[in-house]
Amino acid sequence: MRQWLANLNENLKKVVLLVWTAFLFILHFIPGKKLPQESWISQYHIDKLIHFTVFFLSSLVYTQLILRTRHSKWFLCFLISPLFFELGQAIFAWDRSYEILDVVVDYAAVFVFFMLS
Repeated sequence: MRQWLANLNENLKKVVLLVWTAFLFILHFIPGKKLPQESWISQYHIDKLIHFTVFFLSSLVYTQLILRTRHSKWFLCFLISPLFFELGQAIFAWDRSYEILDVVVDYAAVFVFFMLS
């Protein structure tokens, strides 16, 4: 996937960035009542695994599409995005709350990605 992202032309990179960013907004700001409410999700902390996966993949997408281009200054925006999305949930999303553990898991995913790459 890394090679595929790196080989995209500039226009396709912009489309992928737009789609991925829209996906992040939808995922984080969908009303809480529309999310699955099964008890096993919270019992086994599946939501934390989802947070980790999303931000790990975000690290991959953003590093391949932004960091390696002349737009690397925008990468800073991605580094603050875990906090932005969690605070945004608390302020703007219905039936969603801010969880510090979500922010920790999001940053852990970013950190693990950079340690592995």
